[in-house]
Amino acid sequence: MTDNSEDSFYAIKQQVEASIAAQPIPAPEKPAKLPLQQILFMPELFQHRLPKEWDSERHVATLKRVVTGGDTLEPLTVFWTGNGWTCIDGHHRAAAYEVAGFNDEVPVSVFGGTLDHAIAHAAETNSRDKLPMKPEEKTHAAWRLTIGTALSINDIHKATTVAKSRISDMRKVHKHIVEKHGEDYASTLRWKDAWNIWKGNHKDDEVGSDDWVEREAQKLAERLTKKFGSELGRNAEITWRALEIYSPNMVGQICGYLGVQWDDPEELEF
Repeated sequence: MTDNSEDSFYAIKQQVEASIAAQPIPAPEKPAKLPLQQILFMPELFQHRLPKEWDSERHVATLKRVVTGGDTLEPLTVFWTGNGWTCIDGHHRAAAYEVAGFNDEVPVSVFGGTLDHAIAHAAETNSRDKLPMKPEEKTHAAWRLTIGTALSINDIHKATTVAKSRISDMRKVHKHIVEKHGEDYASTLRWKDAWNIWKGNHKDDEVGSDDWVEREAQKLAERLTKKFGSELGRNAEITWRALEIYSPNMVGQICGYLGVQWDDPEELEF
């Protein structure tokens, strides 16, 4: 099973690489504001979320109320792609400006890293006015970054919060598929499809798969129910504080998985 959207991702990435090489950023041009009409959009390259139209429309409607009230939103992050400034973070904010009929220049922030790091930055940013990425979307982004960039495991983990062990598995699976079927075929696969191919050749190696995680989570949930019954659900704040005392590192990892800051209690709604 293949996904044509992944074909677009790689094709567009190659086009942008060539465009940047042919037309470097015009120094010292680093705008703080731009007309919305002049900003380019490449969601196939910089939007890692999977399609969920209803959530997106609801989120844009929330942001539109801010713009309609006369305020601007956090700056869109833009990156020079050779033929103009392209939005790499803030697609929903841009849509809110458009829906609200905002005609003035919008605030922007220039990202000055490499193209690979710009793609990673698009996955990493999860500011408060953004629609949070769900776990499957983070996995999708991690797979894209693993097979489509030269970023390190640490960089991909930072960008997506996906476990380093899972990213290591992705590298292993990608290498196997490239050796067996070639780079072009590997580049068309989503992570679940790639993992199924791996499992077909390594039936005893299931640790780290989505199915394995689900099975282990069910086992742990059953043990917690037997031990605590409904006690853990009575007061979420007490349960959270108990987890923090039990294992601060684990609490930090959970926050990273959810895309919130551990040191900002307002992000956590009990």
